[in-house]
Amino acid sequence: MSTLAPGDVFFDIGSDIGLFAILLAKVVGEQGQVIAFEPESRAHKELEDNVSLNRLTNIRIYQKALGQENSKGRLALIGRACSSLLPSVWEARMATASVRESRREGVVDCSPVIASSTTAWETVDIVEGDWLRESEALPIPRAVKIDVEGYEHFVLRGLKSTLANPACELLCMEIHPGILPEKVNVDDLMDLVRSLGFTDLDVHLRQTEIHMIARKAPSRGLGFAGGQHRGVPST
Repeated sequence: MSTLAPGDVFFDIGSDIGLFAILLAKVVGEQGQVIAFEPESRAHKELEDNVSLNRLTNIRIYQKALGQENSKGRLALIGRACSSLLPSVWEARMATASVRESRREGVVDCSPVIASSTTAWETVDIVEGDWLRESEALPIPRAVKIDVEGYEHFVLRGLKSTLANPACELLCMEIHPGILPEKVNVDDLMDLVRSLGFTDLDVHLRQTEIHMIARKAPSRGLGFAGGQHRGVPST
């Protein structure tokens, strides 16, 4: 909120009910835009309701998940704000994990649900982010937020052209080390982010998740020194 200004564009990937989208739509104003992506039907409906409640006209909502290709996916509905497109991970934990084991592996918020409830599924559309932006003639965002419960790698790969554009200056991403897909680790994500031109990576532990704020060389006085990696180790 302190970085964006009237007229800016913000991509909210994994918008849920719109906590970030609503607040930042008010920051960027009618001259700006918020593009929100939320595939899960219940959250998508609440997102629409919250946009209407706040009488906002500068938010575009897509009931789609972003990924590295256009396809269909099975979204595991595991508790509030715990939906994931990595069903193999959730299925394994549902079958084997106790609440204590789930916490140790890194699924702190979702572990009671994993240990005690039946998983529901929802078929959702997955689209390559760059393809959607081009086909819908969406503007390049100045800032992007990604919170997709372990699906971060696929979102990044499908949005590479957009994120690499010099106009995209800020990336905020929640990384879930315990539920990343096979053969993908935190170092891989960090390297991918750097390859897109982000030179300043600031990372912080939040329980067992990692919050990363990545910036490029400042063009509008954002007030940071580039070329650094601060905070917790990447692995």
